[in-house]
Amino acid sequence: MELQGRLETLKREGLGLVAVSYDPVPVLADFASRRGITFPLLSDQGSAVIKQYGIFNTTVAATSSTYGIPFPGTFFLDVKGVVKSRVFEAAYQERDTITSALVKLGTKVDIPATKVAGTNVRLTTFVTDTVAAPGTHFSIVVDVVPGPHVHVYAPGAPSYTPIAIEVRPQPALVVRAPQFPKSDDYFFKPLNEHVAV
Repeated sequence: MELQGRLETLKREGLGLVAVSYDPVPVLADFASRRGITFPLLSDQGSAVIKQYGIFNTTVAATSSTYGIPFPGTFFLDVKGVVKSRVFEAAYQERDTITSALVKLGTKVDIPATKVAGTNVRLTTFVTDTVAAPGTHFSIVVDVVPGPHVHVYAPGAPSYTPIAIEVRPQPALVVRAPQFPKSDDYFFKPLNEHVAV
């Protein structure tokens, strides 16, 4: 299980991990034993907590053996139990890895990276996960730090060429739309122009 494999990474980031399931305690205990799960698996038989969080999967028929499951997702809580952010998936068969979810939320993770420095820009790149199963969503991260007086234009900047990354097609790899950090407004005084950077 991907979460078990990332447990030490989460601990280094100061995070704990708990999974909530509609399965009864004996089923969870058997699953934890067979899979070597060492983090808490909490039973929400009857889906009371799942309903309180508003994630009860309403697409499952009451006659189905999976009735009571939640919409798949991850909640990030602070030490007081307050939800700070959340990540949801369209279907349980496809999931962001926990490291990918953390990166999307802006958490700095300790992962080996490739660093390239040029005259006008520095790049740090890494993939959040080196092993991925079918349905696993991982991220390719490119951190661009422009040099002095250099700007990296955000997507949609008119009359300028924004930064771009190309991923060559590969079997079993589906490339999703890139996600960019929130852009800043840059005022270029000589042209009296505002540009997203």
